[in-house]
Amino acid sequence: MAWLDFAPSDAGLEEFGVRHGIHPLHLEDCRSDEQQAKIEHGDGYLFIVLKLVLLTSDELSTADLDVFLGADYVATVHKSPVPLLTQSMANVNGAALPSDEILYRVLDAVVDSYLPVLEDVEDRIDLLEDLVVRQPEPDILERIADLLTTLLDLRRVLANTRRIAFTLQRTDTPLIRKDLQPFLRDVHDHLDRDLGSAASERERLKGLLDIYHSNLASRNNEATRILTVMGTVSLPAVVIATFFGMTLKYPSWMNGPGAILIVSGVIVAVTAGLLWYLKKRNYL
Repeated sequence: MAWLDFAPSDAGLEEFGVRHGIHPLHLEDCRSDEQQAKIEHGDGYLFIVLKLVLLTSDELSTADLDVFLGADYVATVHKSPVPLLTQSMANVNGAALPSDEILYRVLDAVVDSYLPVLEDVEDRIDLLEDLVVRQPEPDILERIADLLTTLLDLRRVLANTRRIAFTLQRTDTPLIRKDLQPFLRDVHDHLDRDLGSAASERERLKGLLDIYHSNLASRNNEATRILTVMGTVSLPAVVIATFFGMTLKYPSWMNGPGAILIVSGVIVAVTAGLLWYLKKRNYL
């Protein structure tokens, strides 16, 4: 069987399309990197769009891997080098494999590449869990939001790819042999597992959001409590000092040298009594 590999700009892609009766819209899809993972039936062939994913920083980048499956050929189209595809071609080189088995190997390699991305996301969530508990800074909220978006995009890719695997199992076409169904079912099961993991990690992130807001509210409440206590404790001193600071005719003893000591003693006594009361009521 022939395994052909093209870049979207290759002139050979047009010749391949004419030779095998590829629909012009499918060739046009190969030139776009904005396709959803999908499978479509052509005249004597299947056209499949697979999504390659790469996690950089907290953002998920994707690229298309287009596959044409015919009775005696498999053609792949991609813009940039794909290491997993190169490895698969090296393993198949020289082996007399049916075209549908080559397709299975490509699909299996793409699905296997999703697991390391999921594990990377899990590691980042583990790190965020420690930071949320110990030091809930504002930038953590942005990182949680970025990871939620990443998981949403990844789940969309996984769900669409699972639909491809399911369709390949159920489709009634001579291009897919019956004895390949268990292998395609295994790919479908792997995608189910990955989708379950992505859903679990999304719930973990939602839990982290709740913990973050709870810790933030607790810190705000503590700050409010401290400020309230400070204001309450300073209130008697302010009132007494204001009273004796008015331009009124004080009693004669206020003109004596010990007046300041008497007023200060009253302020200290009232403040100490208030502190004792707050302590007794467990406000401190």
